[in-house]
Amino acid sequence: MKTHWKLVGDRIASSREKKGWSQRMLANKLKATQSTVARWETGERLPPMDEIMRLANILDCAPAWLAAMYGDSPGDPKLYESAIPVFSDYSEIDQYLAIGPANVTKLNLIENYRFIFQDYGSESHSRFAIIIPDNGMSPKYNQGDVAVIDTSIEPAIGNTALVYIDKSQSLLLRKYKITSAPFEELTYELISENPDWPTITVNDTSICKVLGVMIECRSRSYP
Repeated sequence: MKTHWKLVGDRIASSREKKGWSQRMLANKLKATQSTVARWETGERLPPMDEIMRLANILDCAPAWLAAMYGDSPGDPKLYESAIPVFSDYSEIDQYLAIGPANVTKLNLIENYRFIFQDYGSESHSRFAIIIPDNGMSPKYNQGDVAVIDTSIEPAIGNTALVYIDKSQSLLLRKYKITSAPFEELTYELISENPDWPTITVNDTSICKVLGVMIECRSRSYP
């Protein structure tokens, strides 16, 4: 089965070709580069939703079809089922987790939340995405990049974890390192990639909530 990104790319390419346009011609209309269009069409990159809307307008097709939210025939998979929500602060995450991700239908999700797509077929009830709030992990991951978080994975040494610190009301993405010995009360460090940002030592796990582990980072800002 094709990945969702490749399906979107194929639809962009076929719509462009129906117009008789080259990749460069489409890029000029979008005020983008030819290489950007090429990456979309090969499935290397997925256009953000604002670009999907612009593409659909220029190519005279439905945005939902171009974004491959549904197939070309009734029997095709409903690709919106691979959508996961995108959040920018802890209150949004807390509300979503309180509802219970399994209780949010995918149609409800794409109507009521900002979202991104994973490859079709990926299990997604335990996943959401977060717009990285600071440059603590720069230059590896930057503020504005989109990190996909899996809440079902217990963090291990070396994982990049998303945590919420109650006292400072801070949502942080940091490298996780256990500092306690086996059978001792759990303590750990939250380590920045950016040398200008401090390492945080957590001795009281009741004030720091680990929300999940990052499994993917998309190095571009969310539209």
